[in-house]
Amino acid sequence: MDGILNIAETFEQIFAELKKEYGCTYMFYLYEYGEHKIAHSSHPAWYDLYFKENLIDHCPLLRLGHQNIDRNFDKETIVRWDSVNCLTKEESNVVGVRTEFKICHGISFGRSHGSFKEYLGLATDATNQCFPTLILMNKADINYYLQRLRSIANFQRSDNVVPLFRLDKS
Repeated sequence: MDGILNIAETFEQIFAELKKEYGCTYMFYLYEYGEHKIAHSSHPAWYDLYFKENLIDHCPLLRLGHQNIDRNFDKETIVRWDSVNCLTKEESNVVGVRTEFKICHGISFGRSHGSFKEYLGLATDATNQCFPTLILMNKADINYYLQRLRSIANFQRSDNVVPLFRLDKS
């Protein structure tokens, strides 16, 4: 299996690059096409709790992201997490639990086109308050990472397995 592309490892490689370059300590990517979803989280414990405890149903980031996409002709949105106001006690609870996992000062990108949707959430620890600004200042780089993530998701959904060959013979 050494020569097989591992999707999870590739996501982790991209996360490691974002961590090194920008101080990113959390990454979530979701790719939806029709009824199919491909998701990856750099924090499995948070991801499991978020879905198992139905925190997703009360997430203020998701609420605002969907509202923005529904109102936006281009079907794209950027959400700075620190700018989102909680409307209910349940939403405040979601933010509090996320903070307990040290997932803070994030920024999310969402895009919808036909039956295709993708979401990228990036965050850092509580000390890095300038993180969203840093990410926005480097939006061209983030678009490149999104393109790579989308390519991986498209590859995975195509059910292809491609062996990777070493070019050097050592």
